[in-house]
Amino acid sequence: MLMPLFWIVLSGLMVVPALAEEGVTLYPEFKTTQLQSEEKHYLANITIHSPDELKEVLRQADIFYEDSNYHLAKPIKVVVHGAEAEVFITDRYRQYKPIVKLAAQLQSLEVVDIFVCETWIQGNGYEKKDFYNFVGTVPFGPAEMKRLLNMGYVYF
Repeated sequence: MLMPLFWIVLSGLMVVPALAEEGVTLYPEFKTTQLQSEEKHYLANITIHSPDELKEVLRQADIFYEDSNYHLAKPIKVVVHGAEAEVFITDRYRQYKPIVKLAAQLQSLEVVDIFVCETWIQGNGYEKKDFYNFVGTVPFGPAEMKRLLNMGYVYF
C-alpha cells in the first residue's frame, strides 16, 4: 500500500536532524559550490590591451569589492603587458589620472595586485623606475598569466 504524502514528509523531517547529527551533508553540491566561490582567486582578463579596457577592469573590480555578498580571498591579479601598461608610467599621470587614482586606491585596499611585464618595459625603452611604486613587475606577462591559471586562478 502507498504511504500517504503526509507520512512521507513527516518521516523525512525526522530523518534530516538525525543525519545532521551524524555529520552527513544532505546537499554536498551546495556546500562545495559555496566553498569554491569563497576560495576562488581571480585574474583580470585583459585582451584588447588599451587604457580604456584597463579602466573598465578596475571599475569592475571596485564594484566586485563593494558587493557586500562577496569576499576576496586574495587580491585580483592584474597583469599588464601591452599598451595599457602606459597608464602606470609616472610621466603620464595627467593623461591617465582617474585610472591611476582608482588603481592606487584598489591596490591599497588589497582589492588588486598590479604587475607590469618587464619584457614590455624593456621593449618599449622604459625602466622599472619609470613606473609607480605601487605597481610590481613580472619577467614576462603572458607566462605569468599562464602560471596563475595553472595554479587555479580564474578569469575575472
